[in-house]
Amino acid sequence: MPHNTPKHTTICTVLLFCANILAAQTQYSSEWSFHAGGGSTMYKFSSETFEKETPQSGIGGAMGINYAYFFAPYIGFSLGIEAAMYNNSLQSSLTLNTEQQIETPMGLQGKFYLRTQYENITENHTAILLQLPLLLRLQLPISSKNYFYLSAGGKYGQPLTANYMRTYGTQTTTGYSDDTKLTYSNMPNHGLETKHNIPESDNLNLKATFIPTIETGIKWQNRKGNALYTGAYIDINHAIGIKLAFSLGIGTKMEPPEKPLPLFGN
Repeated sequence: MPHNTPKHTTICTVLLFCANILAAQTQYSSEWSFHAGGGSTMYKFSSETFEKETPQSGIGGAMGINYAYFFAPYIGFSLGIEAAMYNNSLQSSLTLNTEQQIETPMGLQGKFYLRTQYENITENHTAILLQLPLLLRLQLPISSKNYFYLSAGGKYGQPLTANYMRTYGTQTTTGYSDDTKLTYSNMPNHGLETKHNIPESDNLNLKATFIPTIETGIKWQNRKGNALYTGAYIDINHAIGIKLAFSLGIGTKMEPPEKPLPLFGN
């Protein structure tokens, strides 16, 4: 009976790969960490009135906890939960006009309308998202205790709260009569006047989003296996900033090789 050499070779390769993973699990640690970071937010969201305009970047940040597990030498994954805040603003060049029919004033006949014009409008937007990151992590030793790390993956973001604060630089209200065909203005006692810096606020309706993300930096580890992470992150189309994390190693302590990789010297 002929031997199926390619099939046997494939099976052996898979078994060896699995054995290496199981062996690595007893040699390399996992860790819990608390992280916080902040920077520029690029998340483009605004009220429906100005959804076609591009807001300017703001300042935001995130904090949360992560669990990392290394299933092979210097390779692992991390997952966690975090709360992230995003801010942006816009200065609109649009002029908004509204019109509503009201009760006809005494002395006039026919229909009477209030017409309001809004100019020099600014909006500030704030959103808080619950994010669930899942990242593949690579860390390479650069000294006897420290590592260079690179993580890539994505985050699921679920909006918790979102709102806007709008300011109308100029609000001008006039009246128009179908009877006289005239426009009435500068009558403060009747509400026909110009006001400035009128505030308005309301909630925003945001949908859940997927956020591709990249992180990189240095892991400064002490003899007990705990570490301080210092680095930078990019949440694509959402944020870019710096990040700090303190991790508590659990399981077997990760031992760097006798000769560290010469990325930055010893």
